[in-house]
Amino acid sequence: MKLNVATFNIQHGKDFPHYLETKKEKINLQLMADTIRAMKVDLCGLNEVYGQSEAYGDQIDRLKEELGWHGVFAKAIEIPRGTYGNGLVSRYPIKSVKTVPIQTSFKERPLGKWFEDRVLLIAVLDVEGTEVTVMVCHFGLNALEADRATETVLREGEKISTPMIFMGDLNLTPDDERIRRIAAAFTDTAEDSEHQQTFPSDKPNIKIDYIFAKNCKVLSSQVPAAVASDHRPFRAELEI
Repeated sequence: MKLNVATFNIQHGKDFPHYLETKKEKINLQLMADTIRAMKVDLCGLNEVYGQSEAYGDQIDRLKEELGWHGVFAKAIEIPRGTYGNGLVSRYPIKSVKTVPIQTSFKERPLGKWFEDRVLLIAVLDVEGTEVTVMVCHFGLNALEADRATETVLREGEKISTPMIFMGDLNLTPDDERIRRIAAAFTDTAEDSEHQQTFPSDKPNIKIDYIFAKNCKVLSSQVPAAVASDHRPFRAELEI
């Protein structure tokens, strides 16, 4: 059975073309939903999502409603009057979900560096009777954060015996040692990791968004030419 999947950092729904033109922020979740729909995928992992927010509402609920899909949110941090983290929207029912924290203590954090607690979202989907596990993460910008996230992904992924997909904005380039460790444990879906650039979306010159697979066959991958968020989505076709 074929399964089409995507990862997409939606930058909390910020309309990037509008920002490029005006230098002003406009939230446009309709644009994000349209971008997901246009990719003709069965599920999409999301980064930089508001789960609950006085200013932005529940973005996963709004995307679920627009797409007519299922969806879950995994809180990474509390923000003033809201929550922020990762999400997943799927045509297929979501049987279970858990959130695995990826944390660094304040004592570990060098002064002058931006740190943020992260999480790994792990969801089990019912894909026409087959259990498929999807892991979604957004790695931090600092080496310590990236190390902790890599360790968490490898540890949790090792436990999984179902077809598995790991995806997200990893903020690492393909030549990074952490990416090589993940690619040694799982299959990198990228046909050409050095040239499938995803950021920035208007003139991409770096690859930092990935989809990895385990216990399934990779058929193809591509970077849709979509300028909606500041990241381009990344899409892969799998056989489970």
